[in-house]
Amino acid sequence: MTGGGVAPAVDAFRRGRPTFLLYGSVAAFAYGLYALGPYLTLLAAELDLSYAALSLHSTAWAAGTVLVGLVYGRASAVLDRAVLFRLGVAGSVVGAAVLALGRATPVTLTGAALGGAFGALVQTSAFAALADLHGPLRDRALVEANIGASAAAVLAPVALGGLAVTAVGWRGAMWLPVVALLALVVVFRDVRLPRTGAGPTPGSTRAGGLSARCWALCAVTGLVVGVEFAVVYYGGQLLREGAGLDAVAAATWMSLFFVAQLVGRVVGSRIAGRPGLLPPLIAAAIGGLALLRLGTAPATALAGLAVTGLAVANLFPLALSAAVAASGGRTDLAAARAQLLVGAATTFGPLLLGLLADRVGVRPAFSVALVMAGAALAVVLALRERTAARG
Repeated sequence: MTGGGVAPAVDAFRRGRPTFLLYGSVAAFAYGLYALGPYLTLLAAELDLSYAALSLHSTAWAAGTVLVGLVYGRASAVLDRAVLFRLGVAGSVVGAAVLALGRATPVTLTGAALGGAFGALVQTSAFAALADLHGPLRDRALVEANIGASAAAVLAPVALGGLAVTAVGWRGAMWLPVVALLALVVVFRDVRLPRTGAGPTPGSTRAGGLSARCWALCAVTGLVVGVEFAVVYYGGQLLREGAGLDAVAAATWMSLFFVAQLVGRVVGSRIAGRPGLLPPLIAAAIGGLALLRLGTAPATALAGLAVTGLAVANLFPLALSAAVAASGGRTDLAAARAQLLVGAATTFGPLLLGLLADRVGVRPAFSVALVMAGAALAVVLALRERTAARG
């Protein structure tokens, strides 16, 4: 809303070269991130890894994300946002190359940790910059950035599954984000990003602090991403164990989830900014997760995968945008704290899921995702009730 209480016109939204650079970087990061799930499915088949060993990779990635969430606030007070962004791009290139080349678990774990840490640096600085560039229209900017991420996510499992049956091999698909990031650096080398915001504005509780509402919305951001990546990391395993697909078919069919996310985000870009979207979307995600978890026939499991993809598509950008709006102008700090809780959820959620899966099977263990989704819905509804009570 504008200061006068009138919603800005749709045509007030402008995309310049900085916006396209940030969109492209988020998409390149998303490719590597979403490739990790099918990558692990194929890596497990090649190296005969246990569920616990698989979960260590997702945990290593998420641990890097947690580290960035812890240090980004302080780092952004010392280094300009553009410097942090470029460091993230350079580190992401190295991480993707290590994953592409790695043929031993310690090497692939290192690649996952590097990808998580430097990718989170790219994502956090990019989303903070987009929020500052587009102000009250940040909802649309963040959703549009995630459209590109979804397109990359659709490509990732198709590329890995498709190249797996060629002479190139599925590892060749892990070089694509390296090429994309290097191309972005060259094409947009003259672009300047908005500088890190200075100081708190009304809405933060104290210098250096965030309100309880902002923290709660950061927690919701973490929970919904934890749900999303429970599907990304273990959706392929569910399709194998529950629906009876082989490893290559399961990795390839995971593209359905990402196609559904892409469709959801395209639609979401047109309705971003409307109030009350989070609760029904989280509820729909719970329904899709239940179908995926319980389905024994391929059609049922794939239907659950599609419904979940549609439902979770806009949960992250909408929750993050709400957290930034509640930050009192501390965009970088809110983005960093959301990233911290995203990392925590994606560290402990998949790790717990993997440990349970080794004991009881991946289908019962997948209930962890339903618990996280239920917790996110409970927090959002509690915040809505609190707001309504205040009038």
